[in-house]
Amino acid sequence: MVSEEDEEGNEEKLSLARVESGSEEDERREKNILFDDEYMKQFPASLFQNRGWKRDQKRTDLKNGFFSEEEDERIKRACFAWLRMKNLDEKDGVKMLFSTMKHPEVRGAWLDIARCLPDRSVKLIYTRGERLLAGHKRGKWSQEELQQLRELRLKYGNNWKTAAQYSERSGQLMKDKWRHMRIETKRGRWTESEYNLLSAYVRWSLRIKDHVGRKENDRRIIRDDINWEIISEKLLRTSASCAHEWYHRLASPLITEGRWANGDDRRLLQSLMEHGASSEEAVDWDRLLDDRDGITCETRWNEMKRLLWSRYVPFEDKLEQSLRRFAPDLIGQKDEVDINFEVINGHVKLVE
Repeated sequence: MVSEEDEEGNEEKLSLARVESGSEEDERREKNILFDDEYMKQFPASLFQNRGWKRDQKRTDLKNGFFSEEEDERIKRACFAWLRMKNLDEKDGVKMLFSTMKHPEVRGAWLDIARCLPDRSVKLIYTRGERLLAGHKRGKWSQEELQQLRELRLKYGNNWKTAAQYSERSGQLMKDKWRHMRIETKRGRWTESEYNLLSAYVRWSLRIKDHVGRKENDRRIIRDDINWEIISEKLLRTSASCAHEWYHRLASPLITEGRWANGDDRRLLQSLMEHGASSEEAVDWDRLLDDRDGITCETRWNEMKRLLWSRYVPFEDKLEQSLRRFAPDLIGQKDEVDINFEVINGHVKLVE
């Protein structure tokens, strides 16, 4: 929620940013700025064709770099001119222009406003307008804001324009903060809790691998279709660190040798539970899995034991610890992660 003081501060910023029309001539110019034929004559006709948020990104004839004072002035005038054309209050209308997801009545506004600068992309004009007019919150980030930033990044990816509509920060500020957060990822020794979470997130990623197709132009090296980007963001460890700890500490080398599959850990532990042996010596390894020999099953069990933090405990305790890490559902525990998702164009999008 925005406090009354923040609201007053935003009003002050808005009043400073607003272009006042002191005469009928100024008012006429503001209304016509979106269709200023004299100004438009200096630009080639090609700049007015096939405009759009995504289409502009592919164009090579648009200008980048710093905005001039004249360009800033035109953006501000164009925003207020558009609001007047739609009979919208300027104060509320400016907020609506930067929250188009919440306000369908202003959708498409930036395609119109972008006419004021034909040689700039719609996205650049939006970003500049946001900086000039929106009056977003600045200063130190609270822990609640940082957590919200992580959640919005997971849900919307690099679409900071959309993410900003659910935050008091601008899309550019969110983007810049995220870059700094990525640099400030955790370092040092992994904790037992982190290993358990890593296992849980890998299980989640493997569950969705059948929903996601591999793109032909994707040059990433992918093992088991594990989404290391999302896992990295959840654990605040780098993708490389997460992958290294999984493949060199938690995952079995038997998988790369073709002697073990990702689902076999769960099957092995379930069979050990049902076997009911009181010690490792009493386990009949050859009878645990029909499609795996006893030597392979016992080898994987020994690998699991080496991952335990308390190794010198009875067999039942070792089995319980392994179940908690690799198959918690078998002992009635809910998995430590429960992520809702949908697949759009081959990409995993997190949903609430």
